Amino acid sequence: MFLYWLALLLSRIFEAATGSTWRLIRDKFHLLTMVTFTGRTGTFHQRDILAKLDIPTPKTIVKATPVANA
Repeated sequence: MFLYWLALLLSRIFEAATGSTWRLIRDKFHLLTMVTFTGRTGTFHQRDILAKLDIPTPKTIVKATPVANA
């Protein structure tokens, strides 16, 4: 239930910050690049958040591997 509340809160924040409706903002999400963040606290998949927000994932997904720090 908390994730649904968080999704609603984020959509309202996006609307307030952009002055646009959630529907128009959601339509622009297809331009995003899908990412997976990995850190000390675990792994976060952007795809999971988009699914919770009922936003379709981008049609083209390119996998890229970050370059290790020298």
